[in-house]
Amino acid sequence: MKNRSVVSIISIALALICLCPLFIQAQANSGASIANLTFDGTDPDSNTMVVSWDTIANTDSVKLQVKGGGITDSWMSVEGLFITAGEQRTTANFQDLSTYQVSGTTYRFRVKVTLQDGSSTPWAYVDQS
Repeated sequence: MKNRSVVSIISIALALICLCPLFIQAQANSGASIANLTFDGTDPDSNTMVVSWDTIANTDSVKLQVKGGGITDSWMSVEGLFITAGEQRTTANFQDLSTYQVSGTTYRFRVKVTLQDGSSTPWAYVDQS
């Protein structure tokens, strides 16, 4: 009888450990998503690259990552974002990476938005055009 209780407790503990990440992931996904993500090119006046998307209400922070360009096959975070959130569109300006780019290659960008309630959108992707 005692052995069954111990096995039952261990089984329940293992089940909770296995299900906990699923519960956390379900809470982390807000249901919101990034719509109409575009690469808007470079701004020669500010020497920055620009991506934009439809504004999401209650945005707390934005993550932008890049790969490709003949530089890296892994996602790298882009630091120093200048975010402008308008009524319709949100724009992210960041350092012009074309000076590092290998000729004939393109960059791929991805964006993720964290909302004020702590949830976040899935990654949205756009290629440099």
